[in-house]
Amino acid sequence: MSGRLNSHICVIGGGPAGAAVATRLSQLGHSVVVVEKQIFPRAHVGESVTPGVLPLLEVLGIRERIERQGFLRPERVLSHWPPHRGYKSLGLVPGFQVDRAKFDMAMLDAARDAGVIVLEGAQLLRWGHTPASGWDLTIAWQGKVVFVERCFVIDASGRRGLMGGKKRRYGAPTLGLWKYWRNCAISGHETRVEAGAEQWYWGAPLPDGTFNATVFVDPERFQDDLKHLGSVESVYQHLLTESELMAGCLEGHSMGPATVCDATCYTDDDPLLSDLIKVGEALFSVDPLSSQGVQTALGTALHAAAVVHTVLQRSGDREIAEQFFRERQREAVTFHRSTAAYLYSQVALERQARFWQERAREQTGQQEQGTVPAMRPTGKTPTGKTRVKLAPQTQILPTPCLEGDFIVKRSAVTHPDRVRPTVFLGGVAIAPLLYDLRTPLTVQETLRVWSQKIHSSQIEGVLSWLWENGVIVEAG
Repeated sequence: MSGRLNSHICVIGGGPAGAAVATRLSQLGHSVVVVEKQIFPRAHVGESVTPGVLPLLEVLGIRERIERQGFLRPERVLSHWPPHRGYKSLGLVPGFQVDRAKFDMAMLDAARDAGVIVLEGAQLLRWGHTPASGWDLTIAWQGKVVFVERCFVIDASGRRGLMGGKKRRYGAPTLGLWKYWRNCAISGHETRVEAGAEQWYWGAPLPDGTFNATVFVDPERFQDDLKHLGSVESVYQHLLTESELMAGCLEGHSMGPATVCDATCYTDDDPLLSDLIKVGEALFSVDPLSSQGVQTALGTALHAAAVVHTVLQRSGDREIAEQFFRERQREAVTFHRSTAAYLYSQVALERQARFWQERAREQTGQQEQGTVPAMRPTGKTPTGKTRVKLAPQTQILPTPCLEGDFIVKRSAVTHPDRVRPTVFLGGVAIAPLLYDLRTPLTVQETLRVWSQKIHSSQIEGVLSWLWENGVIVEAG
C-alpha cells in the first residue's frame, strides 16, 4: 500500500525541537508532517530544564500543558563547584526536573493538537531535491509507503543530523557516562553538580523517585580506565566512588547498565541548504554544564519557524531570513562556549589537571578573538543639562530581525560591547531615537524630543540602557 501526504513542510524528528517547530508552523497556517522513527513515549536523557523555557512555551501556547504534567520544580541546586560549596538559588521562577519521556510526549501531543500530522515509528527511505520544487521524500510507516512531495524539510533528527552537513567541534572532547538508580541514599529534589579531580558530575532526581547520575570525562582518560578496569560499568562505578554528592547512588539499586554518550559540543557549518533548515542538536549542541539543551532546542525551533514562514510567504526576503538564522546560530554558539568555559576556568584556578585547563582555555581563545562582549560600567545615568551624543563606536545599520511572525530588515544599533545588533528595547525601536543624538543634546532636550515618539514611562529606561551599554556618551 502507498499514499501521499499533501504537506508543504516535513519535519524529520519528533523531539522537543521538531515538535516545537512543527507546532509553530502549523499555528502559522502551514500544513506540516513530522516523521519520527520511534514510538512515544521513549526514554531520553537530559532531565534538567531551565526556567528559560517558560516564555518559549508561552509562544507555543503550551506552558500550562507542561506545568500540568506534575514535574518537580526545584528552587535551588546543590553545587560543589569552586568557589561555591552548598545550595544556590535558581532565582524567582523555578525550572523543571522532568521525565523526558513524558515531557517529549507532551510536546509531540501539542503538535498533534495544533493540526500536525505525526508519523511515529516511521523510517525515511529515500529523499531527493529539485531546486525548482523542493524535496521529495519516501517514508515507510505502518506497513505502507508514504510520499511527501515538493516540501520544505526541517532536520530535527538530533546530533547525527540525518540530512548531512559539516559538523565542527567547538568544545573539548567529552564523554558522558550515565545510569538511573532507585532507592539511593540521596535526599532532596535539587539537581547536583560537582567538580571532581579530572571529571565532573551531574545528578537529577526525577518525579518517579529515580535518580540520574552522570559523569563527564575526557575520552582518553575513559579509554585508559577502561583498559585497567575492564568494563564501562566498572569505570562508571569507580568514578562514582570519588564523588561526594553522587556516591550515595551505590547504596541504591541499579536500573540497567551504564551508558556512554558523546557530550562534545558541535556546530553545523551548513545550517541551511536549499529548502532545508536544521534545528536543535542537528544545528548545534551545548555543553551539558549549562542544562540549557531543551531551552536551546526550543529557541532554534522558534527562530527556524519564523525563517521558514518568511521564505514560504515572502520569497523575496529569503536572503535576509537566512542571514538572520546564521547570525543567531553564531551568537548562540559564542555565548554557550564562553559561558561554559568561564565555569570551567573557576575550577582551573584551583586544579592543574589537563581536563580543567583545556576547557578553561576555550574561554581565553574566545576573548582573544574579540567575540565575547566586555561590558564597561559607565557610571550613573546623566540628567538635566548634561549633553549627550552617540558614542564614536556606535553605528546604525540595517539588520535582519524578528518582527511579529516574519524576518524583516530594520535599522539596528551596533556597538563593540554588544553581543548582537539591537533593534528593539522593550518594544521600542531604538534607531529612530538615536538619529536625534547625531548632534549633541542635553538630557532635558533629549527627553522632550523623545516624548513625541515614545511613551514617557519608557524614556528613562531606554536612556539608562543606552548609557550603561556605552551606546551614548557625554559630549565634550
